[in-house]
Amino acid sequence: MTRPKILAIDDDDMVLLYLKKKLDDRYTLITTTDPQSAMRLAVDEKPDLILCDIDMPDMDGGEVCHALSRRSDTANIPFMYLTSLVSSSEVRQAGGLVGGHPGVAKQAPLPELITAIDKMLPAGTNEDLPMTKPKILAIDDDDMVLLYLKKKIGDRYTLITTTDPASAVRLAMDERPDLILCDIDMPDMDGGEVCKALSLRSGTASIPFMYLTSLVSSSEVRQSDGMVGGCPGIAKQAPLPELIAAIDRLLPS
Repeated sequence: MTRPKILAIDDDDMVLLYLKKKLDDRYTLITTTDPQSAMRLAVDEKPDLILCDIDMPDMDGGEVCHALSRRSDTANIPFMYLTSLVSSSEVRQAGGLVGGHPGVAKQAPLPELITAIDKMLPAGTNEDLPMTKPKILAIDDDDMVLLYLKKKIGDRYTLITTTDPASAVRLAMDERPDLILCDIDMPDMDGGEVCKALSLRSGTASIPFMYLTSLVSSSEVRQSDGMVGGCPGIAKQAPLPELIAAIDRLLPS
């Protein structure tokens, strides 16, 4: 199988390293920190898609897009912005557009980024690519709860787990999950504090967050329309189909 080829342009080396780490098993990635070289690379490599930052010195993403569109040998290559100037929710509200052009937020969860890329690839280039499972970060000080989640829903979602709520922000930044599932009653740092810490960081504020708690019953959660302390939640005692339904409702579409 020939993997789709993507040219990624960003003046930040760390962004390009992140893309290589997370996408290189799915796509062939050509990267450059020099937007001036993008034209030559686009002509030489003939990528299936160009993924480009907006805010770059010397030559911004709009200028790169304009330069590529003026050449007959690069004008038809799909082009998408990857930017930190907007949030994932703002991109979704704009129908996947950034400044009237296809785009995705740098803070977007990995499956959302992959979905956006796959939508832009020319027909036939992504037919054999594997499906990506939604990624969930589960935080609970009880190992048995995390083992239960892995056993029961690990075939449906990619689960990252931790018993240390203090590490949740770092894990959320590194892994970019589609959903964070968090216990409330934990020592040192409770679920409310985890939620607040995540909401204060631009890279994690837009990640859907749900409590998984034994402090309330399933019937009490249902009576409060799926809310626990003003936040989406689910009881630990909830039947498995109810847990899956609650998770799926919060996952980005």
